[in-house]
Order: sequence, then C-alpha cells, then structure tokens
Amino acid sequence: MKPKIILIGKVLAIAWLIALFIKYIAVTLPISPSTTNALIGVFFPPVVMVLLLIWRNQDNVSQNEADKDNSVN
Repeated sequence: MKPKIILIGKVLAIAWLIALFIKYIAVTLPISPSTTNALIGVFFPPVVMVLLLIWRNQDNVSQNEADKDNSVN
C-alpha cells in the first residue's frame, strides 16, 4: 500500500510543477496565437507518448528474445 501512495505523491508533485510552470513561466514566452502553434500544442504530447511507447516496446521485445535465447542453452 505504501508504494502506491508514494507513486501517487510523485505524480501529483510532477503535475503541480507542470501547472506552476504553465501559470507563471509559460505566460512570459512570446508565442503567438496561431493555428500552427495550436496544432503543435495539441499533437506534440501524443506523438511523444507514441514514440516513447514504441521505444519501450522495442526494448521489451529485444529483452524477451534474449531471455528465450538464454533459456534454450
């Protein structure tokens, strides 16, 4: 139970830091409101997540293949 509480605390802390960054620092960035910037803001996070998941899957596949090779010997 304690590791779950620690994980929730870490997630909340990261979310809080991101919210503070957006509220106080991102406001000062000179980003013009345009369609291109809106599309970048909407599509960039999911694309990054997809790339990270593909990378993670490739690591798991290669690890599973290495485990199979070791179990044969």
